[in-house]
Amino acid sequence: MNMMNLWKMTTVSQSRPVLHSSSPLRTTEWRAPAVMIITVGLFLVGLAGCVNLTRESLPRQLYALNIETAPVPEHVMIPGSVLKVRAFQEMPRYHGREFVYRLSNVRYQTDYYNLFLVSPGALLAEETGQWLAQCGLFERVIAASSRVRATHLLEGTVVLMEGDFRNAGAPTAALGVFLTLIDQTANPSAIVFQKHYAQFVALSDTAPGTLVEGWNKALQTVLTDFEHDLAAIKKPVQSDLKNTPQSSTNTVLEMNPKL
Repeated sequence: MNMMNLWKMTTVSQSRPVLHSSSPLRTTEWRAPAVMIITVGLFLVGLAGCVNLTRESLPRQLYALNIETAPVPEHVMIPGSVLKVRAFQEMPRYHGREFVYRLSNVRYQTDYYNLFLVSPGALLAEETGQWLAQCGLFERVIAASSRVRATHLLEGTVVLMEGDFRNAGAPTAALGVFLTLIDQTANPSAIVFQKHYAQFVALSDTAPGTLVEGWNKALQTVLTDFEHDLAAIKKPVQSDLKNTPQSSTNTVLEMNPKL
């Protein structure tokens, strides 16, 4: 045996000590890989579970407003009137379909999983138009897409629409709209009525469905107050219509995208 082989055998013997079957070190040597395999396995299982719980994997719930319409009156309060209802605009913080929750005076949260079917401004305008069509203030109520010439135009802005959860024990559905009624028979067009309405409805819990029901109640109260306010000013509006040629309410024009 030459010196080189002797040197190799000595090196191997020093780096890998011989272990007897009764040695506790042998037990440690074989258990360590098993513990690592189990740990890595559990980590991979947990990671796979997290991957499946992404936002896109859970269903999103869509909601629409639906309020009880006003009773049909026996006669029209403003004969010859045609009201066109524009889609309501929204303040920037409420511009979007996702529900907005207010958690503190400065902190808000949007709900990715619960949202409106369409924009809140479009929903509010639709419900408002249906209400006014039933209440009898105007002879006809038409949508913004109609090409029929209207005597009056209703514009609205959503200034408040949130679940106010600042007080955990007393959640509230908050709704605020700014409504403007414009007389288009005047030259130039003139604002007949303008007012800000706000309602706050106490909720039994913070569930999305409960919040939507709260908004429905708030909107119904707003429209009831708006109807009463318009009824109080119907005389000046009606006197303006007497000076308008009757044929103007039936004239068909090209739709103005701004209306």
